[in-house]
Amino acid sequence: MVFKMIEEKILEYFKACQGEYISGEELSRNLGVSRTAVWKHIERLRHLGYDIQAMPHLGYRVVSMPDRLTEIEIKSGLDTRIMGKKIYSYDEVDSTNDIAIKLAEAGASEGTLIIADSQTK
Repeated sequence: MVFKMIEEKILEYFKACQGEYISGEELSRNLGVSRTAVWKHIERLRHLGYDIQAMPHLGYRVVSMPDRLTEIEIKSGLDTRIMGKKIYSYDEVDSTNDIAIKLAEAGASEGTLIIADSQTK
């Protein structure tokens, strides 16, 4: 959970800088983590489909974002008290409704969202 929060904050910094470079040192200082930790989170974001450029002495910048809905992107656009407090994101599932039913039966909180790039059922 802490990983996602840090990644969300890194993306917030990128969005605020609108394509400009942000140094790893600045991200490290503002997030309260090591520069190595910043690099690891950047790598995770790359794995999720973010094209992040790194330049020595300049830092990082987002070149492009993934062409898919991710938990991080959805949360960054939500301004709600209930919806989206918990988001489950999948590449492919049989049915998001089936997952929602199982989660509700297991006591999932109100406002839980289930998203998938594709459904097979």
